[in-house]
Amino acid sequence: MVKENSEFKLWHDPWLINEPLIQKFGVGLISIMQSSSLAAVGTIISNGQWSVATSNDHRAVHFRSLLYSRQIGANDIVFWNGAHPVNLNVIWDSIRRRGTPPGWLPLIWNKFHIPACSFISWLACRERLLTKDRMLLFHMNTNPRCALCSSSNEDTEHLFSQCPYSYLIFRACPFNPILVWRRWMQGDFFDEPKTAFQKNFVFLYITVAIYLIWRERNSRVHDGGSMPVAQLIMIVKRMVREKLSTCNDFRRELSRDPSLSHILY
Repeated sequence: MVKENSEFKLWHDPWLINEPLIQKFGVGLISIMQSSSLAAVGTIISNGQWSVATSNDHRAVHFRSLLYSRQIGANDIVFWNGAHPVNLNVIWDSIRRRGTPPGWLPLIWNKFHIPACSFISWLACRERLLTKDRMLLFHMNTNPRCALCSSSNEDTEHLFSQCPYSYLIFRACPFNPILVWRRWMQGDFFDEPKTAFQKNFVFLYITVAIYLIWRERNSRVHDGGSMPVAQLIMIVKRMVREKLSTCNDFRRELSRDPSLSHILY
């Protein structure tokens, strides 16, 4: 529907066929229709009716057939790429870069996620944490050995999969997830079928562990700290318990299976 005094640009706004008329018919149609390049839609409406030139040019005939299918009314209707009504979802879907989501995405945005932990885990999955291999890449002066175990050079895969310190933390996770970073990056976290609750629980545990491992690593690099692995495991479990205690979904699971209250003690 087109408002009688519409100020949409006749030739440049995609108000009629979801693309500018000038792109579909060419510049020549403007002259054929006895119009101008800056004309508004309202210039071809008179007394509530379409009023256009009567040229028999095939472009003009096609244009009029499209035009007469449009109703003139009191209000404009906004379209976005042919969609109506228009909302943020429609706009976002039309401009976002589409592609296959990474396999690790469920790890980050799980039902029980903690924003700070998910953010650090997201950086880790994208290899954007300033690990020592990246520090050397940026010509920063540092000892390349892992700050947690000193047994190998530090990179993301070592820090969250191969490091003995980190391995003990992840191994303490209930429901036995796979403990191989490369498989996590492919979305492969379990060797055996798990319930939706068990998956979300493991994802929460892993992201909390990544967050606290990274914090401990930074403490050792910058402040000279050194927390025993058993103490860090206790902190991971406490954070997970505190998060779950606020989740209605966990309470429902707990009502069905009271033994879940003991899995992190």
